[in-house]
This record gives sequence, structure tokens and C-alpha cells, in this order.
Amino acid sequence: MSDSPTAGSGAEAAAEKGVSRATAVKMAAAGAAGIAGAALTAPDTASAASNLQYFAQNSTNATLSTAFGCFPDPSFGYDVGIQLLVNRYGVLVSEASVIGVQADVTGTATGVEANADSGDGVVGNSNTGNGVHGTTADSGSIGVWGQNTGGGNGVHGATSGGGADGVYGENTGTGDGVHGTTPDVNGYGVYGENAGGGYGVGGSTNSSGRAGVLGTNTNSGHGYGVYGQGATGVGGDGTTQAGAIGVSGTTSSGVGVFGIAGASGGTAVRALSQVAGAVALDVQGPARFTNAGVATIAGTVATPLASVKISNVTLTAQSFVLATLQQHSGNLSVVAAVPNPNATHPEKSSITIYLSKAVTKSVSVGWFVVN
Repeated sequence: MSDSPTAGSGAEAAAEKGVSRATAVKMAAAGAAGIAGAALTAPDTASAASNLQYFAQNSTNATLSTAFGCFPDPSFGYDVGIQLLVNRYGVLVSEASVIGVQADVTGTATGVEANADSGDGVVGNSNTGNGVHGTTADSGSIGVWGQNTGGGNGVHGATSGGGADGVYGENTGTGDGVHGTTPDVNGYGVYGENAGGGYGVGGSTNSSGRAGVLGTNTNSGHGYGVYGQGATGVGGDGTTQAGAIGVSGTTSSGVGVFGIAGASGGTAVRALSQVAGAVALDVQGPARFTNAGVATIAGTVATPLASVKISNVTLTAQSFVLATLQQHSGNLSVVAAVPNPNATHPEKSSITIYLSKAVTKSVSVGWFVVN
């Protein structure tokens, strides 16, 4: 028995068993070259399948069946066209300008299915094209779908090319390039991690009216569109261009930028000028402070008053108060604005404002707490 069959090996014997000479030559040539299934069409009838079974098991062509690795078995009925029993390649096609493997099925059947115990179920390689390419004409389906039933990653992309992406998404229409979802309240729709100490997620745009990264929250409450957590929760860095903005917040009716200090000693919003000539805080328009207001000293002829106490003001031991009359009253003036901090409940502190003399009519005094 020879190790490698020739193109004509057993062709006539195969033809006598119901297989055309042309098909038999193709089968023999495929076996000789180690090519399984190259441009072959399996017979549709059980009798023809039996003839192919005989051809594969014929003693003259026993080595062909080993090389070819194809055993159409009529005991499978019409579920299995070709059964592959080889230790290396189940199907190997080496030919230019042809389809290596094509499966046409109807209904919900699977076109091609591959199973492996420990290796890759399907491997696609290309020198200049895509390794694996999947398409679908159904808008509700997915071109390439990956699923891991063992709890691992469904789809994994990797590359060692500088400037290349491990996973790249592109939408040539009007939708998203990459979209991720999760039902887990503690999970992330899209998660980015940089093991080298760089940025976990980056976004860029060349539009003057758009953001590199956009976060939206459709909840009608007070959810965050973008949330940052860390030593610096959210950081912004404007370019050196004149008028550039590090962090910008806008709103039509709410608050553009909001800061909260959740513990004693914290600072909700801090402005810092690091170089001479720079401005730490620039307020253009009215500014509103809860630790400020206007007090009325309601003196009368019957009860002249020279002071007023303002209660429920938040003070600390470092607080000081500014106060001034809100109308011209001759030689009347504010002589003192004394803070009275409450160490146990700072929000229940008070201020006492004193005038230079008692008044017999109402006088308004504006006050402002610093620190």
C-alpha cells in the first residue's frame, strides 16, 4: 500500500461504484495533496453515499481514505454530509480564488459549527485581509457574536501594534462605534483599564462645540452624567490657548458646577492661583452667599436700639464678619460685628452688630461672613 495516492489512483474503480471519473480524480488529487473537500460536492442519495463509502474503504485506495479523512456514512442519514476523522486538519483547502468552506442552510440551522476540547473552536488567519469576518442582513442580529458560558470574557481583542487598538468599533451611519450594556447596578456599561499607569478611558473630537467624552443620565432626579472618584474625582486641563477652560459647567435653569464637602474640614469648591498675576476666582455677575444677608435694627422713639443679633449663622473659630450700613444716616456707623461661634453646633452660631449710637427708626445693615 503506497503512502500517497496519485490523482488517478482508484479513479476507474470509484467510477464503477457510482462516482464519476471527474469527481474521483478530484478526490484522489485532494487526498494526494492533503486537501480535504477542495471543490467537491457530496452526493445527495444514500446509494451514492454508499458508493463513496465503498470508494473510501476500497483496499486499492485505503491510503486515500486516510489522507483524505472523509467518511460519508449513510448511517447518519442526511444529517452528516462528510464525517472527518483526522488528527490534524479536518478540512484543508489550498487554492486561490475559491471559497475554502461554504455551508448553505435554511431556517434556524447553523451554517458551520466547530467544537474543540481545549484548543480554539475556530481560527481564522489572513496575510492581508481579515482573520475572521462576520456579516448579517438582520438589523436586530450581530455580525460577530462571542459568548463565554464559563464566566469569562465573551469577546477579547489583542494587538501589539503601536497606535493600534485591541478592540476597534466603527459605525459608518449615525449610531455608536462601541456600545456596552449591563444589568448589574454595580457594573459598568463600558470599562477601561490601563495597566501601565495611563488613562483608563480616553475620548477625542475635533469639534469646537462637542466634547471628547460625553456622559448622560436620563434619570429625572439628581443623577450624574459624569462621575469621577479618586484623590481628584474629576480633573480638567485646558490647553495653553488663550481663553481655554479646564472644567466647564452649563445649565439653562439649574446649577452649572456643584461641589459638596461631606465631612468636617472638607472644601466643596477650591480656587487656586499658582503663579503671580493669575486669578484664583473670577466671578462675572451677581454672587450669592448663604452666610451673608441684611439685618434690620428696628429702633423706635419709645425703644431706641443700637444693636441687633443674627441667629443660626454657621461660624467657626476662624470666622470674621464684615458689616456696613445700607443707607446714609449722617454720623451713624457700624462700630462692631462680633461673631459668636458655637463649637458644638457651628450652624447655630450668631452674630451681634453694634451701631455707634441708638436709633429711633429702622436701619438696615448688610453683613458677610468670611471663613
